Amino acid sequence: VNYDRNLILFAGPGSGKTTVLALRILTHIFCDRVPPHAILATTFTVKAAAELRSRLLGWGFALRSELLADRSVVGADRNW
Repeated sequence: VNYDRNLILFAGPGSGKTTVLALRILTHIFCDRVPPHAILATTFTVKAAAELRSRLLGWGFALRSELLADRSVVGADRNW
């Protein structure tokens, strides 16, 4: 995966942009080991930014808890 490339996502209201962006960010963090501080996501409105933040934190902490509870995740994967 090339992380030097930008992603621009354009779509109409209610089409799932926030979901796609949140899941892409979480995939980079949990699967590709991209440090969260290396990711920049922008939105056009404060409301959209708040919704993105809410999903990232809610889904991210839920994923983290599930992964930590899974004893088959060991070593470097567990430490990440």
